[in-house]
Amino acid sequence: MTAEKRESKQPELKRILAIGGAAVLTIVLIISQVTAQSIGQRTEHRIKTGQIELDGILEQYSTQVSSIVLGSEPKPDSLVVMVRNHFVAPPDIENDQDLLLWMQEHDIAMSDLRDEKIRQLLKEGRSAYQEQRRYLRETEHAYHQAIDSLYSGFWLSINGYPTLALNKQPTQ
Repeated sequence: MTAEKRESKQPELKRILAIGGAAVLTIVLIISQVTAQSIGQRTEHRIKTGQIELDGILEQYSTQVSSIVLGSEPKPDSLVVMVRNHFVAPPDIENDQDLLLWMQEHDIAMSDLRDEKIRQLLKEGRSAYQEQRRYLRETEHAYHQAIDSLYSGFWLSINGYPTLALNKQPTQ
């Protein structure tokens, strides 16, 4: 090949490389945007669902314990609040004596079978609540990490995330 033919092909090669590079860059940007949108939607959905499930666990077990304690009588708010507080308490504080004292103060007859059922429900409910809370805390922590990272945080913010009002620290 002569020098003239080589020189005439170089601008064409540069143009092809420029177009190819621009196409690859565009594809990477589109994939990044779509991925960030998907991550934001899925993670926020998991957080919302996790919070709803936490509330559901509290409602389910506080209703079951109240039913055993009071039968079909109306459930006083103080009993429901006490059961909920038992589940929400930090994992190192596990005390079902408050509920038993409440029952004594309200002259509710105790039996070994009733006492055992209540203790079992409290244990199951607390375990279910703590497990769900741990899952929610891990999800929130991962989302905080994504938001705080340079690359994914940039793309999440471009897509308008976070849309949830997040605490600086995940659920405790």
